[in-house]
Amino acid sequence: MEVSAEDGRAERADLRQYFKPYWRRRWLVLAILVLIPGAVLAVSLLVPKTYEADMTLLVRDAEVTGDLFSNQAFVSTSTAEGAALLLRTDPIAEQAARELGEPDADTDELLTSISTNARESGERSGGFLTITVRASNAERAANVANAFGTAIVATGAREARNAIDATIADLERQAEALGPGDKVARDALALQVQELQGLRAGATATTELIDPATPPSSPASPEPIRNT
Repeated sequence: MEVSAEDGRAERADLRQYFKPYWRRRWLVLAILVLIPGAVLAVSLLVPKTYEADMTLLVRDAEVTGDLFSNQAFVSTSTAEGAALLLRTDPIAEQAARELGEPDADTDELLTSISTNARESGERSGGFLTITVRASNAERAANVANAFGTAIVATGAREARNAIDATIADLERQAEALGPGDKVARDALALQVQELQGLRAGATATTELIDPATPPSSPASPEPIRNT
């Protein structure tokens, strides 16, 4: 089917009529397509940058097994959820501040900057705890995350040693209560104390830093491209 010249002119006229309202509002269209995204990008670039750094801890139970007791005895029971709760306390924040070399730092400000994610490891006990810190500086975010991780590790080791000390004290009280003729029982208790003292020296692994934080290469927010 052939299209006459008159029909072609009519089609072009229709197209001009169709685009005429857009042409009259071309500056509005230009603003929508260019100026508004540009303004959003400019504002995003002016917003202070926030950096995020993550570090991960392995939290597991430490236990005394073998010949020390007839039944398995737990020296320190730690879970990722328990460590997450402990992390948000003032004593841990104060320890983290000391790790940062800032003993007078505002602990509330430090605690506000962190968030946690606890998850089970799939083993019999223990799990993983990820600490995320938001800060205006990439190195600061990593340093604060690692400081809190170090504080938790130190606290877990201290709790394990305290529990062992309590067990040793109990065994020593039992030895003192024995009569002069109970040499075999006294020697057995002395051996248990000796073994516990050896265990105490290595009681540092209830919480282990397995993935330390590193300074992020780019801010978490704002994200100018996404914002536009």
